[in-house]
Amino acid sequence: MEIQHKFKKAEIKFGYMWWEMAENSKYEEIFPSYSFDLNVNGTVLHFRRVDWERYRIWLGVGLLKKYFKDNQVVTIGRKGNQIYIRS
Repeated sequence: MEIQHKFKKAEIKFGYMWWEMAENSKYEEIFPSYSFDLNVNGTVLHFRRVDWERYRIWLGVGLLKKYFKDNQVVTIGRKGNQIYIRS
């Protein structure tokens, strides 16, 4: 299962990846309700958890600035228990 996500300038500035309430169902298919490890372009982030009330996940300002640019489209996927974000 894979979905596309477009990073906005504010997401990179504040270190969160967020989405609209209407898109929540497709993100629920990828992200579990418990803490998990997330692979972002080869960097593994341990013990991540989605804030389902605000439709967001913390990735970190430094990581987002390092790998992503404004309006960049990335692929978010899940294979078994492995969750990844690739540019």
